[in-house]
Amino acid sequence: MLHFGVAGSYRSLDLTGLTFSVSSRPEDYLERALVTSGTLVDADSIQRANAEALYQLGSYCIQGEYTYLDVTGRNGRADRSFQGGYVEGAWVVNGNGHPYRVATPYGADLAVLQGVKVEDGRRISRGASVYSSSRRVSAP
Repeated sequence: MLHFGVAGSYRSLDLTGLTFSVSSRPEDYLERALVTSGTLVDADSIQRANAEALYQLGSYCIQGEYTYLDVTGRNGRADRSFQGGYVEGAWVVNGNGHPYRVATPYGADLAVLQGVKVEDGRRISRGASVYSSSRRVSAP
């Protein structure tokens, strides 16, 4: 399976003194932002562009993404730009790979790479610790 995606947006900011910031968090969203711009003021507009690609062959997958953000300055402020991206490879141990769903329930998405499906008989745990047990042992 080969997937390509592109996205972009343009937003004109009003003159009410709106401030904002740009930050990037790890994908698990459990940690604080890794990078932050601090508060940006005197911005006239924001333009965003994003490109992504994914190739999956059986249980092997390689994917990458690149994003670009341009902030146009106002009142003599210089334009500011931000870039980010990644490339990653994966091997799904159970051999199934990620299912690819073309018809999505979301209005803006045309295709979604779903989570790996693991049969109940091959699971190590059901979301609890591997070492936990539902059996209680009484002391003599």
